[in-house]
Amino acid sequence: MIVHYLMPFRYAEFGPELLLGFHQPLAPRPATIDPTRERREHSGASAFSTIIGALPLAGFELSGYVLVGQLGVAAAVISTEVDSVAEIGALELGFLDQIESKIAQLVATCSDLVGRSASAGRPGVLWVHRIAQLSPDESFDKPMVPIDYGVTISLSRGCRAVIGSGYSAIWSHDADHLEACVQGLFVATQAWVGYDSLSETMVDLLESAERGESIDDSAQLALTARRLRGFVQRLEGGLVDGRSVVYNAAAGVWGIIGEHESLIDRSDAYSEFIQLRTGARQASVDKRRNLLLFGLAFTSLSQTILAVYDNSTLTQAGLGSPTRVGVSVAAGLIALVGTVVGIVWATSGVRKDRRWDVLRRGY
Repeated sequence: MIVHYLMPFRYAEFGPELLLGFHQPLAPRPATIDPTRERREHSGASAFSTIIGALPLAGFELSGYVLVGQLGVAAAVISTEVDSVAEIGALELGFLDQIESKIAQLVATCSDLVGRSASAGRPGVLWVHRIAQLSPDESFDKPMVPIDYGVTISLSRGCRAVIGSGYSAIWSHDADHLEACVQGLFVATQAWVGYDSLSETMVDLLESAERGESIDDSAQLALTARRLRGFVQRLEGGLVDGRSVVYNAAAGVWGIIGEHESLIDRSDAYSEFIQLRTGARQASVDKRRNLLLFGLAFTSLSQTILAVYDNSTLTQAGLGSPTRVGVSVAAGLIALVGTVVGIVWATSGVRKDRRWDVLRRGY
């Protein structure tokens, strides 16, 4: 039995710029197509792929290669022969250590190929997907529980495969069957990582809005969601044959289909919440400003009263008449009361907003 380890990792940050252009595969299209083999090219107007190319595992004592995807994700594919199911996990740890030790080198190589800036975070393998390749009449020496819960699919020429979570199996020795399985799983991996990255962005924006930080343009979130959904829809329409069957099976098992259905609605809801939150905060600022202006209006009113009275009466040196003194004192009190009221109301509005935030977060 041969086991192929699919180890995806991020080489660039996911963003809307990754969804703007569509790339053809680097491999040249065949002059003639053999209808008895699994096709590699995509179909019709959707003839583009998220798989940009494949690179050798240079500097590794491993049999494998690296698939480079367009959505900022690549995957090391390592193949080895095992004698029993028990060896799958033990060998995986060694392969994983070797990949992790040179992951920064792989990230730099992939980002150079695509022409993108390398991921700023600490790179690492996201997870491992194991593909067991058996002969058509071969079976496992021991039961594999993840395979039991996978989705069984049929490929060309009577080939059977099972697509599961973390584990898959294919009963064929033909290279085109294996390639269709690996690439179909890798395309599904890119779609999953894209949706997951967008979900993380949604949560980060919500937390920023909760903390009162400024959000430049929350509508950009909804726009990116629509671009990603359109990109994946066009990709699904272009996949053919075994790659399409494997992708659809993985999309169902991994929950990508559920993300398809809810992505736009969730992004719109998040954007609307952020806009409402920002609007509420701005309204609170406007309210405090208006209260302060209300207090200052009393000052202006008192000055107007004093000016009218002063201009309509005679002036004299020293302390004026009781009437003039009384009016002056009244005007001063009005100005003082108005200013104090405006300041107290403005500052109390700030304290109420803070208490409301603390109570709301507490619940």
